[in-house]
This record gives sequence, structure tokens and C-alpha cells, in this order.
Amino acid sequence: VRTTQYFGHQPGDECAKGFESALHLAGKQVVIQAKRLNLPALEVYGDGIAPRVHKPLRTKVVERATSAAYQAVEAEASLEVSESLPATSLQADLFSAAPVAPETHFLRADLKASHAGGIDWIEIRVTHAVDARKRNLMQHAGLRVIEIDLSGLFRPGITLDEVRRAVVEDIENKVWVAHPSVPDAAAALRREWERES
Repeated sequence: VRTTQYFGHQPGDECAKGFESALHLAGKQVVIQAKRLNLPALEVYGDGIAPRVHKPLRTKVVERATSAAYQAVEAEASLEVSESLPATSLQADLFSAAPVAPETHFLRADLKASHAGGIDWIEIRVTHAVDARKRNLMQHAGLRVIEIDLSGLFRPGITLDEVRRAVVEDIENKVWVAHPSVPDAAAALRREWERES
């Protein structure tokens, strides 16, 4: 007799929040145990990472879809990111000789996954995507950040096998949030467009 694990769900706001948390935790646990992920291609366009929806007509694949094997995966990893803020015109007039001090931000990622090439920061999405501010800070810091969207599994009767498949195998539900190759690749693509115009 084969037993299939399910995430139970009862109607109501409190249960929905509990189910969301359970799905989020299950997604993280799957990565910790599997220590691998299939990753989508990294596509850029003139302004950065190409969105999955309403994709621009011209994009460039910087990295092909691949599989990543991790030596270690840590949950709820903190990271410190510095951001240099541009001086306002008033600051420039009053303190023209003074450099602008970088602002430090402390971020928390769902997972920190170490591999031979460095570190992948992994975010698990159930109901909320990585917000624009965090996305910009991570990109500015030159981090490799992938978001795994489990919102399609936010329904009654989901099995742990479905969660494993969505987290490890599927690539359609994963997007790059930040990647160190993006600024140079986007700039090269813009130059290419300018030459063709």
C-alpha cells in the first residue's frame, strides 16, 4: 500500500495562512533535501531581465537553462547589501567635496545555496513575489537570485510529490530575480539595437 502525503486545507482565512506557510516551508525543505534545482535560461532585454509575461520582442539568452547541484543549502539566510545613493542637488551644493555614504540594508533570503561557482539565493513564492525594492538591491549587489513560484500549487489536495516536481524539476515556474551578468548583457543589447537603428 502506497501512502501519499497531502497538505490538508479547511476553508477560512486562518487555515489559508497556515496552508500558505506549510507550502512555503515544504518548498524550502525540498531544496534543502534535494540540493539541486533545474534553472531557467537567463534572458535579458535592454532594461534588464526579460519578464515571463509580455516578453519584449528582442531578448538575448545570456545563460541557457541548466541544472545546479549544491554542496550546502541554508534556510533563512541573511545578507548585507550596500547601496550608494546619488547625491541630491542640495547635497551636491552643500557637500560637494564629501562623498555620499552607502546605505546598508539587511535582507533575508529563503535559501542560500552554495555550489562550485558561488552562491544562489533562492526565494520561494506562494502569494507574494520578491518586491521591486528587494529585487533592485539584490541586482545592485550582483547576486544570483532565483524565485520559485509555487502559487499554482496553492490549492487543496496538493501532494508533496507535486511540490518536489515544481521546486526541483520544473523551470516554467522559476524566474531570475537578479543576476550579475544582467547589466553588461543589457548594455550590450542596447548598443546592438543602436547600431541597427
